[in-house]
Amino acid sequence: MKRLISIIAVVLVFAVPALALSDAEYLRMKKSSADFAEADEFLSDAYNNVKSVMPRSEFASVKEEQR
Repeated sequence: MKRLISIIAVVLVFAVPALALSDAEYLRMKKSSADFAEADEFLSDAYNNVKSVMPRSEFASVKEEQR
């Protein structure tokens, strides 16, 4: 169940356009907001979970779409 939630979270991240932060803004937010840092960690874990279960070619396609 936890894996399914992670996969859904990553799919939503890829499906919903996001505003990009500059590297400096990202670092500032991560240092100044515990909620931001926690959410960043959650998304990183979800991304890595999806990466580990998807076929490489399929994940490469998703990654390219994300960019």
